[in-house]
Amino acid sequence: MNEAEVIAENQVKSAVSGDFCRLAAKQLSEIKPKLDEHNVRLVGIGVEELGVQEFIDGKFFAGDLFIDVEKKCYKDLEYKRYGFLNLIPALFTKTSRDAISASREAHLGGDLKGDYYQVGGTLVVKKGGEKVLLNHKQESLADHVDSKEVLKCLNI
Repeated sequence: MNEAEVIAENQVKSAVSGDFCRLAAKQLSEIKPKLDEHNVRLVGIGVEELGVQEFIDGKFFAGDLFIDVEKKCYKDLEYKRYGFLNLIPALFTKTSRDAISASREAHLGGDLKGDYYQVGGTLVVKKGGEKVLLNHKQESLADHVDSKEVLKCLNI
């Protein structure tokens, strides 16, 4: 069973009012025109409703947004979750500091609202869900998939 099949029945709801990573969302949003040209849907799934409206208002993500009501997708995909004791040192790694700097340079703002212990990933699934083309699990807070890698797995 592939990752798409594992989460296929999980309940998500449309994000109308979550905490998403603004820098990663912005980077993926930049390739949305190319995805649209190839009829590829860009979907973001956050872990909670807190902060989603600010995220929508800030136009940080160009795709469709959903909330993983029970955080089941994150659990089923075995996405890493930090605890308090390992979160603090993770914020001070060079990659985290570089990501914070890049976010500031891009004027993306940010806050400490919501569930900042949960990290995610990027899952690229072939239409119909029968094949996973890419499963990038974040190993650290600042780890994000390269947009070029997404386009490459889609042959774009």
